[in-house]
Amino acid sequence: MPGQRAPPAAARLRWAALSLAFAFSPAAWASAPRSISLYHTHTSERLSLVYYEDGEYIADALASLNGMLRDFRTGETSSSTPRCSTRCTP
Repeated sequence: MPGQRAPPAAARLRWAALSLAFAFSPAAWASAPRSISLYHTHTSERLSLVYYEDGEYIADALASLNGMLRDFRTGETSSSTPRCSTRCTP
Protein backbone atom coordinates (compact mmCIF):
# COMPACT_ATOMS: atom_id res chain seq x y z
CA MET A 1 0.00 0.00 0.00
CA PRO A 2 1.21 3.54 -0.67
CA GLY A 3 2.70 5.29 2.31
CA GLN A 4 3.61 2.10 4.22
CA ARG A 5 7.21 1.29 4.90
CA ALA A 6 8.77 -2.12 4.66
CA PRO A 7 9.26 -3.80 8.05
CA PRO A 8 12.67 -3.29 9.61
CA ALA A 9 15.36 -5.85 8.92
CA ALA A 10 15.10 -7.27 12.46
CA ALA A 11 11.39 -8.02 11.98
CA ARG A 12 12.04 -9.72 8.63
CA LEU A 13 14.80 -11.78 10.21
CA ARG A 14 12.51 -12.80 13.08
CA TRP A 15 9.82 -13.85 10.60
CA ALA A 16 12.34 -15.93 8.62
CA ALA A 17 13.58 -17.63 11.79
CA LEU A 18 10.03 -18.53 12.85
CA SER A 19 9.28 -19.91 9.40
CA LEU A 20 12.36 -22.12 9.52
CA ALA A 21 11.60 -23.24 13.06
CA PHE A 22 8.18 -24.47 11.96
CA ALA A 23 9.62 -26.33 8.97
CA PHE A 24 12.02 -28.21 11.24
CA SER A 25 9.66 -28.71 14.17
CA PRO A 26 9.01 -32.24 15.49
CA ALA A 27 5.35 -31.98 14.46
CA ALA A 28 6.31 -31.24 10.86
CA TRP A 29 8.75 -34.16 10.77
CA ALA A 30 6.32 -36.54 12.46
CA SER A 31 3.79 -36.21 9.65
CA ALA A 32 6.31 -36.06 6.78
CA PRO A 33 6.36 -38.98 4.33
CA ARG A 34 9.09 -41.57 4.93
CA SER A 35 10.57 -43.64 2.16
CA ILE A 36 13.21 -46.28 1.65
CA SER A 37 15.16 -47.63 -1.32
CA LEU A 38 16.90 -50.99 -1.22
CA TYR A 39 18.98 -53.14 -3.56
CA HIS A 40 19.27 -56.87 -2.82
CA THR A 41 22.79 -57.94 -3.79
CA HIS A 42 21.93 -61.67 -4.00
CA THR A 43 18.77 -61.44 -6.12
CA SER A 44 19.38 -58.08 -7.89
CA GLU A 45 15.90 -56.94 -6.77
CA ARG A 46 15.25 -53.26 -6.20
CA LEU A 47 12.62 -51.69 -4.01
CA SER A 48 11.76 -48.04 -3.59
CA LEU A 49 8.63 -47.07 -1.69
CA VAL A 50 6.95 -44.70 0.73
CA TYR A 51 6.05 -46.61 3.89
CA TYR A 52 4.69 -43.76 6.06
CA GLU A 53 2.44 -40.92 4.96
CA ASP A 54 -0.15 -38.63 6.52
CA GLY A 55 0.79 -39.82 10.02
CA GLU A 56 0.15 -43.53 9.29
CA TYR A 57 2.15 -46.53 8.17
CA ILE A 58 1.12 -48.03 4.82
CA ALA A 59 0.36 -51.74 5.29
CA ASP A 60 0.98 -52.74 1.65
CA ALA A 61 4.34 -50.96 1.67
CA LEU A 62 5.39 -52.72 4.88
CA ALA A 63 4.39 -56.06 3.35
CA SER A 64 6.56 -55.30 0.31
CA LEU A 65 9.42 -54.34 2.60
CA ASN A 66 9.09 -57.63 4.52
CA GLY A 67 9.14 -59.49 1.20
CA MET A 68 12.34 -57.75 0.19
CA LEU A 69 13.95 -58.59 3.53
CA ARG A 70 13.09 -62.29 3.28
CA ASP A 71 15.68 -65.05 3.50
CA PHE A 72 16.64 -65.32 -0.17
CA ARG A 73 17.70 -68.97 0.22
CA THR A 74 14.45 -70.29 1.72
CA GLY A 75 11.95 -67.55 0.89
CA GLU A 76 10.98 -67.35 4.56
CA THR A 77 9.67 -63.95 5.60
CA SER A 78 9.19 -62.43 9.00
CA SER A 79 7.25 -59.40 10.09
CA SER A 80 9.25 -56.36 11.01
CA THR A 81 7.65 -53.67 13.07
CA PRO A 82 7.06 -50.20 11.66
CA ARG A 83 9.30 -48.81 14.40
CA CYS A 84 12.23 -50.84 13.03
CA SER A 85 11.63 -49.43 9.55
CA THR A 86 11.73 -45.93 10.94
CA ARG A 87 14.78 -46.40 13.14
CA CYS A 88 16.78 -48.16 10.43
CA THR A 89 16.42 -45.33 7.91
CA PRO A 90 17.98 -41.89 8.16
